[in-house]
Amino acid sequence: MNLDSLSLALSQISYLVDNLTKKNYKASQQEIQHIVNRHGPEADRHLLRCLFSHVDFSGDGKSSGKDFHQTQFLIQECVSLISKPNFISTLCYAIDNPLHYQKSLKPSAHLFTQLSKVLKLSKVQEVIFGLALLNSSNVDLRAFGSLYQCCSMVPHLPLLLTLLHLPLDVNTSNLING
Repeated sequence: MNLDSLSLALSQISYLVDNLTKKNYKASQQEIQHIVNRHGPEADRHLLRCLFSHVDFSGDGKSSGKDFHQTQFLIQECVSLISKPNFISTLCYAIDNPLHYQKSLKPSAHLFTQLSKVLKLSKVQEVIFGLALLNSSNVDLRAFGSLYQCCSMVPHLPLLLTLLHLPLDVNTSNLING
């Protein structure tokens, strides 16, 4: 693959994410999806990195006007990311390597709670994200992840055990997304 083509594609993703509005949301989303389909995991990883970098994780979980569309797009991408084989590496890379203007995505005791609020994660999704981030290259993030898992996983153990004991052909989407 031509590196110049990939660089151009990543720049286009950055531009489209930077300029998401209500008016261009659907068209931009489709164009980004086309770029990701064409350029593969590297473009997908860059998209997530851009989206995570545009969203403010320091507040109450409600997106401000300036990052509303990026937040909505990030929520959609995170839902689909869980089912991808490169989920853990993509998520960890996006959070471990935010773009330079991201100031609120720092490892802290509250980061996992903020991620859950902003991304509107279900309890099972919280556990999945928490476990995935235990693979972070950031030592502090792993430490806070371990602490979060210890504190938050205990109340969810009955649901997790139920999911583990279901036959493989049972549709668990209502349990996971609900």
